[in-house]
Amino acid sequence: MTRERIRIALFLCAGFALSGARAATLQVCPPEVVPQGAIAQGELIGADGSRSRLYVGEAEGDPRCPSFVLEVPPDAIKAVRIIASEARLGERLIFYGEEQEGRVAIRNIDFGEVSAATPATPATEPILPVGSELLSKLEARAFGADERARLESRAGALHLECAAGERVAGVILTAQGRMPLASTRIRVLAAGQGQFEFQVADRDLAARESAIALGTFGLERDVPVEAAVAWPARGFEREQWRHFVLLCPQAAGRMRIDSVQLQALPQPVPGRAAWMWRSMAWSEQAEATLAFARRHDLRTLFISVPVIEGKVSNAAVLRAFVEKAGKQGIAVWSVDGDPQMILPSEHSATVARVAAYARYNAEVPPRSRIGGMQFDIEPYLMPGYELDREGMEGNYLALLVKLRAAAGNLPLEVVLPFWGLTPSLAQKLPALVSGVTVMNYRSDPHELRTHAAPFLDWGARHGKPVRIALEAGPIAPERQWRFRRATQGELWAVRAPNLHALVLLRSARANPHGLAYALEGTRTLDGKATTFHADVSRLWSLLPALEKDLAAWSSFAGIALHELPD
Repeated sequence: MTRERIRIALFLCAGFALSGARAATLQVCPPEVVPQGAIAQGELIGADGSRSRLYVGEAEGDPRCPSFVLEVPPDAIKAVRIIASEARLGERLIFYGEEQEGRVAIRNIDFGEVSAATPATPATEPILPVGSELLSKLEARAFGADERARLESRAGALHLECAAGERVAGVILTAQGRMPLASTRIRVLAAGQGQFEFQVADRDLAARESAIALGTFGLERDVPVEAAVAWPARGFEREQWRHFVLLCPQAAGRMRIDSVQLQALPQPVPGRAAWMWRSMAWSEQAEATLAFARRHDLRTLFISVPVIEGKVSNAAVLRAFVEKAGKQGIAVWSVDGDPQMILPSEHSATVARVAAYARYNAEVPPRSRIGGMQFDIEPYLMPGYELDREGMEGNYLALLVKLRAAAGNLPLEVVLPFWGLTPSLAQKLPALVSGVTVMNYRSDPHELRTHAAPFLDWGARHGKPVRIALEAGPIAPERQWRFRRATQGELWAVRAPNLHALVLLRSARANPHGLAYALEGTRTLDGKATTFHADVSRLWSLLPALEKDLAAWSSFAGIALHELPD
């Protein structure tokens, strides 16, 4: 991010503890400039490595610093958050952070629509979930020239009544979404009276008003029937699925559909993995660490391996640990991660780490070699990332090119958040990495499946293994603030030639600098939606069914567990 780019916005700052009658001045200054009477509130790091700092005060701005004067005193301000100039502001805004002694630190913002300041995801149709109920997602439409098919949704079930007749009639079941690249079948639970044919159509078949028969439901005396229906062996493109069809019998009949699901076909379930971020876990506590792995049925350990002066530290100890782990069927990988690794000035040091791992593997026998390298860089944590996403992501990809070259034959895996598969990464990662681990940090089973599917489809399409990671560590409570557009409010959107920011005030005021948002309410999020820390027993009970469903993808490389307690 260049200095010119920095000038257009502010990033994160804590609340202000200033007082006085003069208007507040916001300034972004280079490191060598400290404006008189101002207080430093946060740092910005550009994609080019340039650094700036946000200052707030009531004195006149330093001429060397882009600045903006707000028509409120400093003590009226609780927080400021820089936003990208491209951010589109909707009717509502939500932000997350923490508040202490009247000071607020804003961490994340939900703009209510896709914007340059929110994480990007591929613009594709949603993937219909494996193992979850589809009936509520399916739009049902009766068809037939003589209108002999009547349809009603009642008490969570779909009721189809068919009058007698020879002309074709029935119901079409469709949804906004596409079928996953997974080994599945269709499970239907129904009851009723009559012979109903179940059909499926892809895009081409639907265009010709045709479909392929999958089977027949023979229903009698309203006794529930469960059927598992296989996809057509040929003549049908699953990714181009458009709808299911239920055909009425010629005789009168009725059908109540209670459930429609995509059911995973039985597949081998890969072993689980976990992180060991403290190097003493293997260098000083090897036996305890391996016992921990056995208790939790772990088959891969990601360990932190110190590198000093271009060489793996404690190489002999590492060699012994890898050998012991291998005898117990446990693979050992190195793991590294720091957001600042993406800065051009840090590339050479990061590449040197990879070279040290590759050199270690070349100097020890096969039984002592690490299985691969994982990089958990998380560049979006850089202060300034959201203001120059393109530049930061370019740095990230440039680093991966260098790491791939230095790694040689050693597998190279990266860690991404579940929202982080941007179109650019989806296109370029296959040539650079051996696999991906997804930080799928949610605790709701449906959300877990929904967020995992795009990565597993990507892996299946490109022949890349994908691990799905869950969080079991503590997460601090986070505060949520909700705002709506208003004539005056506690949140101002400031748009000026040199600064774009959200300013949180202690009381509602009309905004002379742009839009205002009134506070609708706040609430505290305790982290239960993200981590299993408060209920690890639920994690263990959930895993078998989740693993069974995810194993339907050929790309699924197993569950990885973060901060797993003993």
